[in-house]
Amino acid sequence: MVAILFNGNLVIGYHLTPDIDEFEKSGIEFIIIDELPEIIRVTPGGFVVERQGDEYVLVELPEPEISEQERIDQLESQNLMLMEAIADLYELYLGAG
Repeated sequence: MVAILFNGNLVIGYHLTPDIDEFEKSGIEFIIIDELPEIIRVTPGGFVVERQGDEYVLVELPEPEISEQERIDQLESQNLMLMEAIADLYELYLGAG
């Protein structure tokens, strides 16, 4: 017996040893099934599982939109980290030579 937890049609989790009374008291949407579908057990990152009737399907999560300035800041930060890594490698090279 497994409980699948929902928010609307989206699977938000599951519980292998469900306490049905506790779920009912909390108001969590759930169903009890005999066996957990594999698609729920091994949902890949960047996806959620949606219930469509008796079927479960993967739905890709949208990429969060970031502003142009946020993207510039992100790239500048990555550039700084790379420059620091190159400097560290250069120091190691000079110390070894």
